[in-house]
Amino acid sequence: MRGIPVYQMEDGMREPGLLTWLSHLAPSYLVVVGWYHLIPHHICSAYPALGMHASLLPDYSGGAPLVWAMINGEQRTGITLFKMNEGVDAGPVYAQACTPILAEDTIATLYARIEDLGLNLLTSTLPDIAAGRIVPTPQDSSRRRIFPQRCPEDGWIDWTLPAGNIHNFIRAQTRPYPGAFTASGDIRVSIWASLQASSPATRMAQDAGHPNPGTVISDGDAAFVVCGQGSCLQLLEIEINGKCYPAAALPEAFRELGIRILGSDN
Repeated sequence: MRGIPVYQMEDGMREPGLLTWLSHLAPSYLVVVGWYHLIPHHICSAYPALGMHASLLPDYSGGAPLVWAMINGEQRTGITLFKMNEGVDAGPVYAQACTPILAEDTIATLYARIEDLGLNLLTSTLPDIAAGRIVPTPQDSSRRRIFPQRCPEDGWIDWTLPAGNIHNFIRAQTRPYPGAFTASGDIRVSIWASLQASSPATRMAQDAGHPNPGTVISDGDAAFVVCGQGSCLQLLEIEINGKCYPAAALPEAFRELGIRILGSDN
């Protein structure tokens, strides 16, 4: 595509053909973006490798940094251009760009903003790196936190957490990721959008006798789930058996599916 040569690996990054292919290209630098594997030493030693990592290193090293930052309720994040070594996102830093994590962000909007920051960072920084005008700064390892990669089953919702935490958990894993989910019996419910509920919903839960976390309640127009510490989460979009339901359709959808709800109209 666009005349860019592509090498498709069959046996991982240590296969001899990859290094042979790189030797024909004779690159001045390798720029590694969105890659989930460590670059082998024999490649890094042959060609300087620059990594792009979606966090403000040394914090949030490792897997899924944007997802983890949003789950953890961080107020800002960013992207780092660094010289790769054999550690996990541990090489010295050339440059960084940061952005706030906005209350209205989902993982999709945050990721799009980080991609733009990364492109601008590369465009503005690579010429200076190539000319030797930037000396990378070693990372402060005492500030490093390494997070693991995530898999789809990590989206299981713990309703005993406060609603604000669960809302962050949901928006961190919404589209294009597999989504946060829960279950009612054998029915799997994916939750794509939510909102921390206001005090009327909390009072409704109190009037219902302080039901257990995970209980669905409704005022007839909207659906809420009881969460930890007496809080409630409003459901804005869910998916069951491949069908999506918007907020206004949720109370009736839950009844049709046989999912018990508590509320003033029952």
